[in-house]
Amino acid sequence: MNLDDDLIAIKGIGKKKYKLLNNLNLYKVKDLLTNFPRTYVDRSKVNNINEIENESISTIKLLIYDVSETKNAYKKSTLRLKCKDTNGYNVAIIFFNASFLLKKFSIGKEYYFYGKIVKTHYEAKMFHPEFSDSMYNDKKFLRIEPIYSLTAGITNKEMINIYENIIDNVLFEENLFSPYIIQNKLCDINYAFKNINLPTSKEALKKARYRFIYEEFFNLFLSLSLIKNKVKSSGGIVLKDLPMVDFYKNLKFTLTKSQEKVWNQIKIDLTSNNQMNRLLQGDVGSGKTIVAMMAMYLTYKNNMQSTLMVPTSVLANQHFRTFSDVLKNFNIKIILLTGNTKNKKQIYKDIELGKYDIIIGTHAILEEGVKFKNLALVITDEQHRFGVKQRNILSTKEKNVNVLVMSATPIPRTLSLIIYGDVDISVIDQLPSGRKQIKTHYVKKNKINDMYEFIRSKVEEKRQIYFICPLIEESEALDIKSASELYKELSERIYTKFNVKLLHGKMKAKEKETIMKDFSEGKINILISTTVIEVGINVPNASIMVINDANRFGLSQLHQLRGRVGRGEYQSYCFMTSNKMGDTSKKRIQTMIDTNDGFEIAERDLLLRGPGEILGLKQHGLPELKIGELAKHSQIFEIVKMDVNNLVQMYNQGEKASVEFIIKFIENRLSNNINI
Repeated sequence: MNLDDDLIAIKGIGKKKYKLLNNLNLYKVKDLLTNFPRTYVDRSKVNNINEIENESISTIKLLIYDVSETKNAYKKSTLRLKCKDTNGYNVAIIFFNASFLLKKFSIGKEYYFYGKIVKTHYEAKMFHPEFSDSMYNDKKFLRIEPIYSLTAGITNKEMINIYENIIDNVLFEENLFSPYIIQNKLCDINYAFKNINLPTSKEALKKARYRFIYEEFFNLFLSLSLIKNKVKSSGGIVLKDLPMVDFYKNLKFTLTKSQEKVWNQIKIDLTSNNQMNRLLQGDVGSGKTIVAMMAMYLTYKNNMQSTLMVPTSVLANQHFRTFSDVLKNFNIKIILLTGNTKNKKQIYKDIELGKYDIIIGTHAILEEGVKFKNLALVITDEQHRFGVKQRNILSTKEKNVNVLVMSATPIPRTLSLIIYGDVDISVIDQLPSGRKQIKTHYVKKNKINDMYEFIRSKVEEKRQIYFICPLIEESEALDIKSASELYKELSERIYTKFNVKLLHGKMKAKEKETIMKDFSEGKINILISTTVIEVGINVPNASIMVINDANRFGLSQLHQLRGRVGRGEYQSYCFMTSNKMGDTSKKRIQTMIDTNDGFEIAERDLLLRGPGEILGLKQHGLPELKIGELAKHSQIFEIVKMDVNNLVQMYNQGEKASVEFIIKFIENRLSNNINI
């Protein structure tokens, strides 16, 4: 039997069952064997009652000495088995409405039972336990049973039967670096596959899981390391380290120590022979934009072009205004390129002739007509808002162009090694001086009017306000207040004397840009919006953020929204409201109240959501994590990281075994998915 064999060729799998397995994305033998159980039921250890804690789940062996069935007035039956364990402890086994089980039990025979045991002074009870006739010493009962993800029409028992028909007839070729198998005392691949699917013991399952956790981390981290290794070995466009004194003199503020540190890291990249591929990570308001501007200024001084791509036209317009203002004393030609830009053909021609030094825009920069004279630096802001294909197109506009990615979405350290394992990471971990901590509160329904009055007082002090809603139109099904509904309520009833405006994603780009421009210039007092203002918008005079139906937003999104205020000299506030709150929503809200630190919030988000939702590995063409959990298995990850780094180092030095292994790894795992 081969791993690439179709499952329909396996004994016991007909056309009907094959289609059911297809519903689980199982088509071939290798699909099935890498479809690991989601959990296990351990019935392998038989205990005595006196060894078991009350209300714990366990397997016990009992002798039945009485069987009785009673029915109430409604003809509901109760089947009661009176039993004793080997020490004479009385146990009652109870089944409701299960007359069909009467013939399964005989007085004087021993059975195994598995379930929750409720203990009293006189006896123990089990309700609806699983059971097996111990006279036959049922090995299938006294084992660790895998529990698989199922689809309608196929049972867990049928799934186990399929695995039993396959597992001993397949031989896997070892796919880990042999020295590391010995060094880390990993079980071999066939032992691992057998015991993760049909474990023979707890210890065997533990060994199998450890092997696969190591393997998942290894495959992923090696993939990323090889991509990074390729970039490092590529010669980048080298800039001269020219003086920046005039730029510093032009600034109206002093850079933080953290900004200086990060700028030095970026400058070393730009002026070295290696192509830059760096992530600039910093919390909201930490000053990433000015560091990016410094990189673009150095590029300009080297008579080269640079481009900044952002996800929305609103943000592109904001960056264009900021760059134009800060760099107005220099002879730098800056152009804005969005979907609404007029005279595109002429602009394309001028960019290709080198008439523009800095190009700021949206995905319009990716259009085929956009060609550069001498592009040396590509910067993308908020990378997660672009698809992989979009980012790749931009970075290949010029061969060996230097790449800087900015993100205000804090990522836990371990997770950043996975998501951005193929890039170098710089972190701005210090906010500019004078920034006040945002005060965050959850507002109960009976305190909404008090919040409205507080907001009124702040608008009268010339402050500006954001209201955020998750929807544009009202939804009865979700019972949440829409942006349109709230706009009507605030503009017509509560704040009739103030200038209240509505902003949402369905508006035309020009209309959105006009509203945001008016808001940034202080012409609008209160802006009601959907999450289109989530990323990057900078209005220092805005001091209050109200997030309606906060339970509808993720923790990272809540933090991003809060980061739109607190960017000026005034004390800022974030108020959150919600009609319905589940346990996870409560934890999110409490986290927001507890801390303003984006990296601490990211760590808590990892614990709440797990890495699966955050990573999105599949869309990057990278190996997925099925059982490896970064928060839980960080020690294994650290071992893998060290092993992979050593392996890549040996590969770069031409060590024969490592070269042979990596060539095979690339052929088998990466060649079809990632350009390496």
